[in-house]
Amino acid sequence: MAGKKRGQNEGSIYKKKDGRYGVSLSIGGGRRVQRYASTMREAQQLRAALLRDYERGTLRAGATPKLTDYLTRWVEETVRPDANPRTYQGSESKVRVHLIPRFGHLTLRELTPQHVQAFSADLLSSGYAPATVSQILHVLSSALGEAQRWGLVDRNAAALIRKPRVRRREVPALSADQAQRILAAFEGKRMAGVATLALYLGLRNGEVRGLRWQDVNVDAGMLAIRVQLQHIPPRLRTPGAAGTHVTRTKSGKERPLPILPPVHAALEAERAHQDAARVEVGTRWVESGHVFTTQRGRGFDARWVRTGFHAVLKNAGLPPMHFHDLRHGTASLLAAAGVHPKVAAEILGHADIAITTNVYTHVDAAQVADGLARLSTLLSGEGKTEQPG
Repeated sequence: MAGKKRGQNEGSIYKKKDGRYGVSLSIGGGRRVQRYASTMREAQQLRAALLRDYERGTLRAGATPKLTDYLTRWVEETVRPDANPRTYQGSESKVRVHLIPRFGHLTLRELTPQHVQAFSADLLSSGYAPATVSQILHVLSSALGEAQRWGLVDRNAAALIRKPRVRRREVPALSADQAQRILAAFEGKRMAGVATLALYLGLRNGEVRGLRWQDVNVDAGMLAIRVQLQHIPPRLRTPGAAGTHVTRTKSGKERPLPILPPVHAALEAERAHQDAARVEVGTRWVESGHVFTTQRGRGFDARWVRTGFHAVLKNAGLPPMHFHDLRHGTASLLAAAGVHPKVAAEILGHADIAITTNVYTHVDAAQVADGLARLSTLLSGEGKTEQPG
């Protein structure tokens, strides 16, 4: 493929024999800057970044940027345009609070795996949880991976270290009796519908709050999980904007689910509540389109759901648990009911069936005993059917 010709000092893109795309930019004096990318889109983004550096007077042949400059630009120009506000906030804060103070004085090429390994050890010894350290390292690895694809570095230093071992929180399996007691505790409460959909359909906090009336087709007996509602920190909001943001689901896929009788009853109760609230608040009502709303029509805040959930459990004398544990409980109950993991993964919206089987499905003592009893039957020959002679 011939090089893509452009005007003077606009840079050119060409395809190499190894499949990568080269980006070439003249910086005067017969010198050129060469960088490489994996795809045409990445090459176009890289060319734009090189042109910005050239216009600022910071582009030098053979030079690599300081990590202060690179990480700041990466989070603003690569992460922010495509990420939802919450993801951007997490990456930006990790870059600003942890990565730049530690590595900002180094250039991209000066950063070594030894630097990153020592950084990881220092965070752990300072009391940071392994999960938090792992998240910080993930942001650094993502940034360095982009630099590697663009040909700014030859290797990803953060991908070559030993990561902290993160132990997952053990969530006890939820029995049918426990689930029924939880639902009974919410009966007649403002959060009854939220708890019902979360447990019957295995929805995440953001998914149940993000459900819209346009996603519900009562006549067809189906609803679709298309979006979720995320909290927006005050510093990321535009003036006058709400504190929530509608974004795609975690897996990015739409999930059509049947409207079971208890779910139908919960939806009808919410519709009746909203009809009454509209009359009561009048012009103060905000038509957000969400199924679950405040008294003035806005979508529920995630913290309000978590706090309300804990309060209802406490008042009912039930053991404390996280709201997300309802979703774990749905997976456990699906497994106990004999639902195939692939079907459970579709219901829960997991991109990979391994997530369903390794994280969400719990095996209780009775299931272990039943499994071993079946094995014993096979080994002893008791379950063998005599073959006709």
